[in-house]
Amino acid sequence: MLALPLLFKSCIDPYRPELGKFQSEYILVVEGLITNEPGSFSVSLSRSVPVDTTVSYLPETGAYVAVSDDAGNLYELFETTPGNYKCTDESVRAYIDRRYQLLITDSEGNDYESSLVQMEATPEINRVYWKNVIKNEFTENEVRERKGIEIFVESEKGNESKYYKWDFVETWKVVMPDYVTVLRMSGPAIQMLVNLPPEKQHCWVTMPSANILLKSFAGQETEKVDSFFVTRIPENNQRLHYRYSINVRQYCLDQEMYNFWNSIKEFNEDMGSMYDQMPYAVFGNITCCSDENIKVLGYFDAAEVKTRRIFIERHDHVLRTENVYESCVYGILPNNFFFASGVYASSPFCADCRNYGTSVKPEFWDEQINK
Repeated sequence: MLALPLLFKSCIDPYRPELGKFQSEYILVVEGLITNEPGSFSVSLSRSVPVDTTVSYLPETGAYVAVSDDAGNLYELFETTPGNYKCTDESVRAYIDRRYQLLITDSEGNDYESSLVQMEATPEINRVYWKNVIKNEFTENEVRERKGIEIFVESEKGNESKYYKWDFVETWKVVMPDYVTVLRMSGPAIQMLVNLPPEKQHCWVTMPSANILLKSFAGQETEKVDSFFVTRIPENNQRLHYRYSINVRQYCLDQEMYNFWNSIKEFNEDMGSMYDQMPYAVFGNITCCSDENIKVLGYFDAAEVKTRRIFIERHDHVLRTENVYESCVYGILPNNFFFASGVYASSPFCADCRNYGTSVKPEFWDEQINK
């Protein structure tokens, strides 16, 4: 943390230029959310791409990024991976009684700043729960029943909170097989017992959510979030094969940020990311100070986050599941990928679970209760 004067001249009249349908080319895109969690001061910078290109993500490298607050502190963020900037002090967090501003100088020397944001207080999550569901799906000219589970969140409504946003992180365990079918140059395939080291056989896969989850209480009298749908896991899915965990994160937003995210959501329900191609602009709260004709997309916000994690064990449900390695092919050709003594896999994915996840067990994994 540095107590330094601001290095950027404040923008007097924020400029919001119109962006035509096919003009979203190489514009700076900013994603920044700081929270009350230690180590949350991080920002992602990228460039939007033309609509007719297959490239989906161009990281903005070599930028200067900092966050200032109204107490005179300046937190500099340093590039850790291409386009991702983070404060090296892992203890830094945001506080409800302070206002924050994002400051950027891009690789071309253009200066940007966000509007001042103040962290919104967020109520506690009462519970995260799941239930079995059966959905009717129309496939191959007929209606079929599809089983699965759906996950929901419940929360009390805060006194001042009208706008909510959620995201989540899923983690599940994968295990490579002890017995495999091995194809030979001649003769029938054989079943072999393989001896794999634990770090190669047992892994954990972690994936963040992609869809945007929002709820507005504007004009409503209800006092709580009641059974808000989070996600669905269908039958025959790998995530429920061993042990599964989901950590739901809840934020409260002001109206400006809610409108921003709702515009993104309406544009594309499935992507939920500004890294994808954008045929028109959804402007946030960031402005270029150097040149009013330079457009910038994205947002910067501060929010208190509340979390709740649950686990789903394999014996908790009756759904059919699949082992993600069931379709792997093994043989004896040494020009493929080494799997075990005398056995080779047809792909790196099938040779070592670390090509899919990590062999380092998450710290929370041995928790036995849903809390």
